[in-house]
Amino acid sequence: MVTATVWTNGLGALAVFAYAGAMTWVILKAISLVMTLRVGAAQENVGLDISEHGEMLAPNAPAHG
Repeated sequence: MVTATVWTNGLGALAVFAYAGAMTWVILKAISLVMTLRVGAAQENVGLDISEHGEMLAPNAPAHG
């Protein structure tokens, strides 16, 4: 009895996971037809705080990478 419930819940969780993944892919694919999903390499090198907001998040923090 308990084993059947565990398998049923596991199958339900797997179905929800697959559905959420598929719908996320569909939504992102639809958005990518209208606009880009990534920033350009130059903006990424400068940093997104500077390129999008014109300021650094933590000006005294050391740079990464």
